[in-house]
Amino acid sequence: MEIEVVDASAPRPEAQTLTLPEGTCVSEALIRFGWMEPEEEKGEWGFGVFGREVSLDYVLQEGDRLEICPPLRMSPQEARRRRAAAEKTRKG
Repeated sequence: MEIEVVDASAPRPEAQTLTLPEGTCVSEALIRFGWMEPEEEKGEWGFGVFGREVSLDYVLQEGDRLEICPPLRMSPQEARRRRAAAEKTRKG
């Protein structure tokens, strides 16, 4: 089966196609892709298939798009607050 893998932490994420045996799970696909989780961020990374979160033991299907998502640096609420404050400062 063929799947696409996208590492969202890359400076310019691009999809790469992997050919895997039927029944391959996410953790096995990550090994075949050559991805290594940074030691200081163990357990913080997320994985999705077409934008839906999946676990490492999720069995991939033909045509799936596996997304490797880095940990959030701040909560979405905090990011919005900072953008709003910056916009307010800019407008004076």
